[in-house]
Amino acid sequence: MNISEGNNSQNYLLKLLKRGQFVFYTSLIEKSIYFLIFIILARKYSTSEYGSFISVFVLSNILISLFELGFGNYFQRTAASDKYKLAEEFNSAFTFRLLTYLLILLLSFIYYSAESIDKALLVIIITAFFIFNTNWLLIKIFYGLNQYRSVFIKFLISRFILIVCSIILLYVNASLTFFSLSYFISALSEFVLLFLQTIRLKLFKFNLDLNFDVLKRIFFSSIPMGLGMFFVMIYDRVDVLLIQKIIDDTAVGIYSVAYSLYKIPQIFILIILTPLFTDLSNEFGFNGKIKFQRIQKLGLTFILFSIISIIIFFFLSESMIGLIYGDKYLSSAPILKLIVLSLPFLLLNNLTGVTLNSIGKEKFVFYSTLAAALINLTLNLFLLITVGLFGAIVSTILTELLVFMIQLYYIIKFKSAVII
Repeated sequence: MNISEGNNSQNYLLKLLKRGQFVFYTSLIEKSIYFLIFIILARKYSTSEYGSFISVFVLSNILISLFELGFGNYFQRTAASDKYKLAEEFNSAFTFRLLTYLLILLLSFIYYSAESIDKALLVIIITAFFIFNTNWLLIKIFYGLNQYRSVFIKFLISRFILIVCSIILLYVNASLTFFSLSYFISALSEFVLLFLQTIRLKLFKFNLDLNFDVLKRIFFSSIPMGLGMFFVMIYDRVDVLLIQKIIDDTAVGIYSVAYSLYKIPQIFILIILTPLFTDLSNEFGFNGKIKFQRIQKLGLTFILFSIISIIIFFFLSESMIGLIYGDKYLSSAPILKLIVLSLPFLLLNNLTGVTLNSIGKEKFVFYSTLAAALINLTLNLFLLITVGLFGAIVSTILTELLVFMIQLYYIIKFKSAVII
């Protein structure tokens, strides 16, 4: 590589960082707020109550992810490459999403039918995260149009509302059920703000319109991406549900503390991946090819970043957990030290997944995540019974490695056809 190519690569990375800064701010603030709230809840309530609350969050995310159907990535790609299709396609997708709400609620009640979970808590959390997920569809459209700053401002307002509501409800010692209303209020306020933004930009009108021909066209591309995201959610979160069933709620709390810290580095790569997906989709839409060199350079950057993160977590895990969560969660430290070994594979398969989705090879992302979910589920069922919580660690490391290897194989396979 000559000096000119190196400078171009560096300049492009800087451009991605500049454009993606608001994505980073959004992710960092979002994670920080949730992180802080979970810390307070973990300290305020018993480990059993906290574990039960987390399990409802996990189930909600899994079910809602199942019915997201890849609409977010599909419409970001469409907005970046062919925004004139938005008005025609959005309302059918939006109407279909509304119809899935009752089905999601029904499935959650069936799952917890034999459990003592507060059903009001379940309804509130499901509804709040359904609205948040619908908001994400609108946000991805704005990302495809490079509207990063305006989305960030609306995000800030809605999360400020979340903080205020949380403080009030915690101050009056509200139950976990009443506390969950803060998420619902925040989600609804964000939707209203995003709705007004679509009107201002005259992107499309919100109409209930279920055109099955349009849906069929959307589903052809979106469902593989959606199922890919769903199976990521499965192998990313199913261990929590299995730990609750096989061990107990206390173990869920211990494991979740380590896992929440392990996922922090992923926040920092979103600043690159979100605008990268827009660029690659746009480039492929117009040229039918994308440049491989930029993917390769970013991959090396992600590896270096993951190594630094592993070193930090290995030496500071006890101090971080004790300071943030308190001494009752110090048993999470050994789990954190081991689970961070999967960081390089986690970050790299985020990059390979974005690459495949941008070149219209979303079904191969689906294949990789389906295989990973099946392997992860099998390993967790066996290892949680035999070796306890450390079985979930082994399952996570092997699963992230498997996803990366499969997706890398497909990128190499298609390199000569669509990558230059």
